[in-house]
Amino acid sequence: MITLYYFMKTNPFRFVALTCALICAPVLGATPVQVKLVLVEGAPPEAQFNDGRKAQMVINRKGPLMFAVPFQVTDNTCNGRTKVLCTIRTSILQESTALVWTVNPDPAKIGNIVEKRQKQSDPVTSEFLFYFDRSLKATFPKITLPIPDDVISCQDFSWLPQGTVAAPKRVDLVRWDAENMVINPETGLEENRTTSIAADVTLAQNSLGELVATKSRYLQSNLNLAFSTLDAMILTNADGLLCSITLQPNPQDFSSAFEAYQNTPAHYTTYLYDSDEYSKLGGSMFLYESFFLYDDEFTEYL
Repeated sequence: MITLYYFMKTNPFRFVALTCALICAPVLGATPVQVKLVLVEGAPPEAQFNDGRKAQMVINRKGPLMFAVPFQVTDNTCNGRTKVLCTIRTSILQESTALVWTVNPDPAKIGNIVEKRQKQSDPVTSEFLFYFDRSLKATFPKITLPIPDDVISCQDFSWLPQGTVAAPKRVDLVRWDAENMVINPETGLEENRTTSIAADVTLAQNSLGELVATKSRYLQSNLNLAFSTLDAMILTNADGLLCSITLQPNPQDFSSAFEAYQNTPAHYTTYLYDSDEYSKLGGSMFLYESFFLYDDEFTEYL
């Protein structure tokens, strides 16, 4: 007893640590949960816990959601033709990944999505949502494969420099910009500002007499008429001079369609490592490494 008192007086911090290790640890669940991610090409990524539990990565692929957006040509320095009504079809893709229990002492947990809880906080799910549009095709070619090219349909294409009612075989755009009402960081006021820039855009005629955006180089986020307030095409006229065409989208309420798309019940299937870009740096593997980053004696996996 005297020795313990002397140790407490001369080494108070080590005494507290030792006391907690002997008394608090059994109460709190002393051994921190440790997790190892096992990545094998062609096999499901697996999280292996030091208590024998295991979880695997699964994926929910639901297919793209298409928006049909009417627009009107309001200004035209190429040939002056305006008030032409057209429609553009553009799409987005939502997918999600998650970890599900494959080995767990509680049989009811098998197949459930893994959740993490720290220090009595609310559980955090291992489910992550991803959104893609055609602007990401170059970066994620495999993931975005289901996303169709944007398509413009008009009864009259004479507003283009070629001046023909039928869709020209090919139209080359120098730029295609989209504008939205956003806050100007310099003034703090909401202004119509360029939010997306697509360069070197090629529109090609398809078998239905429409124009398909077959090639483009995005300098900023995706050009998307479904959500912009104004669009501007920069191209060359019949004399080889630069001209511009302004497109005014007809505001549409896509909230109900988007909400229904988001709430489509998930159907998870096994994901195989290295089958697409989710396996690369910055994708799901990076997120799951972050998910397991702060494991300690206060962390639970549910």
